[in-house]
Amino acid sequence: MLGPVSKDRREAQRAEARAQREAAEQAASQAEQRRKRLAILGGILAGAIVVVVAVVLIAGGGSKNATTPARQAGDAVNGQSAIAQQLGGIPQNGITLGKPDAPITIVEYGDLQCPICADFSNTVLPSVVDTYVRTGKARLQFRNISFIGADSPRLAQMAAAAGQQNKLFDFIELVYANQGQENSGYATDAYLKKIAGAVPGLNVSKALQQRSSTQVSDQLTQAQQLADTNGVTGTPTLFVGKSGQTPTQVQADALEGTLKQLSS
Repeated sequence: MLGPVSKDRREAQRAEARAQREAAEQAASQAEQRRKRLAILGGILAGAIVVVVAVVLIAGGGSKNATTPARQAGDAVNGQSAIAQQLGGIPQNGITLGKPDAPITIVEYGDLQCPICADFSNTVLPSVVDTYVRTGKARLQFRNISFIGADSPRLAQMAAAAGQQNKLFDFIELVYANQGQENSGYATDAYLKKIAGAVPGLNVSKALQQRSSTQVSDQLTQAQQLADTNGVTGTPTLFVGKSGQTPTQVQADALEGTLKQLSS
């Protein structure tokens, strides 16, 4: 049978509870300080990683995964020889790859930072180019939009400037083959010069100067306006149809099947 709690016992219980509360508050304060220190350390490490990524991209030509075209002997960047061979002999005019009177038109909306665009470019597109664009059955138009981050417009401007020399597709394919980490700040002038320098026949100095031209600005503004009009909310977004007619949006994995139907 329990008896009444004495005054001394109550005081001891209060003191014990107070000590436990103070210990818990101290532990919480120490945990918060550790969290802040880790957050600061994480920011420092993230900054260091960005620097390392930029150095690797400039020195080594960009990221590489299973779908990236291989770097052959003599290549300065990934896919240089393979992409030159893939596009060689196919007419280019601004944003269009292929014969201007081709009966089918493919329109791709892409952001050059988009990893899914790079995967599409490295896996699906080569077969489409060989089977339909090179043979004159279709033409491909690239509408460059920028929505991922600060590197996107820098890449887009340089691509459009390359397009002023009818080298747009060479440049964008090399970017996709040497794509850096999103929003890491990798699209530096050094990176752009290295990619542009791997494009056969491209005047790199001229392209760098033309990035701020009215022609480049107008082209990118029009691409964004068309994307908004057509409800484009992500990349890559593809539209396909008979040239001169209203195209239909198709998924990347259905592109070749749609082209086969239209060309039969």
